[in-house]
Amino acid sequence: MKSGLYEEDNLHPQNQPGFITITIRTTSDIYVNNTDIKINPQIPFFQFCQIVKQMIFSSVNDKQFLHEILFLKKFQEFRENEVRSLEQLGFKNHDILDVKLRLKGG
Repeated sequence: MKSGLYEEDNLHPQNQPGFITITIRTTSDIYVNNTDIKINPQIPFFQFCQIVKQMIFSSVNDKQFLHEILFLKKFQEFRENEVRSLEQLGFKNHDILDVKLRLKGG
């Protein structure tokens, strides 16, 4: 996975003021990965989830995972369709979002 939010497209330069860095800690029974994303904290959580899923499934075969994914911050679960922004949900610079993938048949 790439660190940053589509930096190759120059959509969000690293020195963009007001952006925060969130570490995405992705885990399953057979997969572990940490990736940092630099992102605007005003983005709605559901859009952030879409970006995170796109990054995860560009690196692993999504056919082995259920599409039910848990998004947790300090043991608080967030729904994938949450419309509030990262900032409204209390995300700060250098926070960690745990993303738990469930294996099919598991």
